[in-house]
Amino acid sequence: MIYSETLKPRLSDIDYRGHIAPEAILKILEDIGTHHSDSEGDLIISREEGDLAWILAEWHVSYRRLLLKREQITVDTWISGRPDSLYFFRNFLVKDEDGNEILRAQTKIVLVDIKTMNMLRITDEIYKMFSPEEYSAFDSLPRIKARKEYDSEVALAIRLDDLDFNDHVHNTRYLGLALDALGKDRLKDLDIKNIRYICRNAVTSGEEVFMRYTDEGSSIYLEFYGHEKPYMVMEIETF
Repeated sequence: MIYSETLKPRLSDIDYRGHIAPEAILKILEDIGTHHSDSEGDLIISREEGDLAWILAEWHVSYRRLLLKREQITVDTWISGRPDSLYFFRNFLVKDEDGNEILRAQTKIVLVDIKTMNMLRITDEIYKMFSPEEYSAFDSLPRIKARKEYDSEVALAIRLDDLDFNDHVHNTRYLGLALDALGKDRLKDLDIKNIRYICRNAVTSGEEVFMRYTDEGSSIYLEFYGHEKPYMVMEIETF
């Protein structure tokens, strides 16, 4: 089943350049995905199933063009994948008032036990609850991994409002933190075409986190890491 909503981004979603901020777009998509889950009676997303929780392990966003300020958009979302698996995909298609595609996106979602952080199999019953579709926003997603070397490194300050109710850095915040660390001078002409990132371990409160990156102009390669483990790898491609 395809779930759709039509909306206008909020004033607070607009960045200092007058564009819809990249992290704001992820939040819009995440909110609409949550509305879809609520409409299907998903008790896991509302944390009514004990210690079970959905974790967004990957994001892939591909723009046809940038979103205009206060532009009315329609967002379609649907689930794809296969039952009895460790993950499924939530897909998004964002269109303008004339029905033209602005961007498409996909998240990879896993079910975990929050106490142990162990991944659980998604049963056929849970999977079919979403009335999944057979097709996905992307035919395939390329694997990305950390580079052996990066050109720059910065320490990141994790704030309390970066954390979600699982005491993890919220998945959309990784993009915001990465762009903030690149600096205003780099962001003023950064028109993003594709974003891809994979979360390997969750950042929790009190941890020291660093970001190293290589900026090649049309592509930026980034990794979040701590003293003992990697957290996330990201690639950003520009127009």
